Amino acid sequence: MSEFLLFYGTIKPACASVYNTTGLKLPINPDGSTIMNYPFGIFIDANDVVYVADMNNNRVLMWMQGASAGTAIIQSTQPQGVYVDSSGYVYVVSKDNSQYISKYPPGINQTATLIGPVSNSSSSSYAISGDLAGNLYASDYDMGIVNRFNLTGGNYSGPTIVAGTYGSMGTGPNQLGEADFIYVDPSNVVYISDTTNSRIQKWVPPYTAGVSITEVGSLNHVEGIVVDPCNGNLYVADRSNNRLQVFPPGNLTGTTMIPNTVLSSPLGVALDSKANLYVTDTVNNCVFRFNRLYGDMTEKSQTKRGIEHAMKYAKDVIRQRSLANLRAMEKPRSKTFQSTANLLKQATGTWTDSSATQTTPMCKAMQSAFNTYCSNTHEQKFLFLLSDGESTDGNPVQFASQLRGQKVLVFACLLTSQSISYPRRLYYEADPNWNQAQRQMFKLSSTVENCHSAMSILLEQGWELPADDMYINAANSSFRVKIQSGGTCYAHAVVTVFYLATRRIEDRENGVSGFADICQQLINAYGEEGAITENVLNIWPPKYRLHYEKVNELDSRQAINQRRPVNCPQGVLKSKDLGRAGLGAKLSGHAVVLMKCDPISLTFINSWGTEFADKDGLKPSEIRAFQRKSSETGRNLIEKLPPGIQNIPYEYPHCRRCSAVRTFIIHFSDAECPTCNRYFKPTPLGLNVTAYTY
Repeated sequence: MSEFLLFYGTIKPACASVYNTTGLKLPINPDGSTIMNYPFGIFIDANDVVYVADMNNNRVLMWMQGASAGTAIIQSTQPQGVYVDSSGYVYVVSKDNSQYISKYPPGINQTATLIGPVSNSSSSSYAISGDLAGNLYASDYDMGIVNRFNLTGGNYSGPTIVAGTYGSMGTGPNQLGEADFIYVDPSNVVYISDTTNSRIQKWVPPYTAGVSITEVGSLNHVEGIVVDPCNGNLYVADRSNNRLQVFPPGNLTGTTMIPNTVLSSPLGVALDSKANLYVTDTVNNCVFRFNRLYGDMTEKSQTKRGIEHAMKYAKDVIRQRSLANLRAMEKPRSKTFQSTANLLKQATGTWTDSSATQTTPMCKAMQSAFNTYCSNTHEQKFLFLLSDGESTDGNPVQFASQLRGQKVLVFACLLTSQSISYPRRLYYEADPNWNQAQRQMFKLSSTVENCHSAMSILLEQGWELPADDMYINAANSSFRVKIQSGGTCYAHAVVTVFYLATRRIEDRENGVSGFADICQQLINAYGEEGAITENVLNIWPPKYRLHYEKVNELDSRQAINQRRPVNCPQGVLKSKDLGRAGLGAKLSGHAVVLMKCDPISLTFINSWGTEFADKDGLKPSEIRAFQRKSSETGRNLIEKLPPGIQNIPYEYPHCRRCSAVRTFIIHFSDAECPTCNRYFKPTPLGLNVTAYTY
């Protein structure tokens, strides 16, 4: 049964770890051209593309997601380790040239550049890995160390030793025997298979010493390793015992997950995005895939019933009865489905517990939470605080600044048996009618913008969001899409970003260059037949005291939330176009600018003009349905605004007549005047409701 982390009423499901242990072999070509001979290292990228070092066939094979056979993409003499970065570059360490790392551009049979040497001319690199910053890690089994090559400005420097003592192999905490496979987790913790010592070592930044996380004698000739980010389980290829072992966090002995009846001399281990396990088998000359079974219908139905059962009692807790059991909780603790439901039953009065005390130890609980956040390095940290706010052990507000210092996002929800006029509303400032407990809970909560991703989720769940903190950038309110001529989308997209970025700065020194002037400069430099947008951005931002950063879609959304312009050089506009391009495919597209986003869509500024594809291919009935939907959506959004804003007079820009905001008919991209029924685009000074909502 799954576990939960229950802290002041917060429930977090833990991950299951049940696998089909029969195993499926990765498919090969019918002609036998991709039959492997001593498959060694394995790597799976974010798109679940599988890369395997087929050592004795002197090549690296690749399986695209759903492919019926592998493809040879690299010819290399006896490759052992393989790693692929977020840009698709493939890194290989080979037995024939083990002092260097070979870096191959995306594609088939590309020419490699060399990174290194790893240590010296007598050293041999065995495996390779990387971190989220693009740094590379390579094991040197001759010297008993792991090196890191730091990525700076597109170039690698180093190496720097992050584990082991150079030339001093041994069993000490700062030593390694033969360093073979390595795994680097998102926090840059390095896991190493110390083969000659038959142990797995864990080195945590700043890498002063390692810790053995497996018991001596539990493994024999360890090789491939990987850590499940969902539950922390460590999977180890126990080569000489012909099996795959799993070590849950804190378990030093481990248990056999894939037995020796299936595997024979396993080497590499990897996980895909669905947590399916892949193992290279050097005797059977294949790659096994072991599917995870946590998503079967039995467990899903049990999970759903358990949550529904628990939520039924949770509502009674919040609305009606005693909260003694929840108040008494001081530290996070793991609870099963059943015990969580039982606890909530106790809180509703179904059961009684004479030992429960009527206290709310908020300070003690907040201190415990703060200590928990200080002891980990996760980038995103959340605390859900459910309480009546009546702390019995001091003022908990003192912890607010400490939690902010740890970058913890705090959601505070007040539990009360009293009637609340607006029970599902967020506030940007304290209500003067609140009592002390309510004010304390408000001060403990985090402040976020209306466009924060969490707000979208709360809005979908029926929460009311405050409109008073609406962001208005009047400097850019008059900007309109410019129409390109020829293949100059690159210039229009880049200049749009420059223009919007510079106009955000009040009284910018030397002023702001005009849109047309900058655009013409770029066209003069690159021509009207098109250009690679990234090449333009590599040169031109410094000319206007700007800089840019290459980001993925998630980071793009976050940048938009921070009101930063985002350029999209590939012009990916349709869901079918998202994902990895085919190897060897010629990339082309249309440069656009991301301007807004919500949980399910992205909105771009397009230099083909606002009329491009406008209602193209739609039947009259479909157009009318869209207009009705647009009007209904606008009306619903208006009704969610506070009454004070709904009644603010808005002046129509053409007829100059004023009407209350609530009387206008709001559509997705424009509004309709209630007096003359003409359409117009609202401006920030006219309370742009569309922009506020989306």
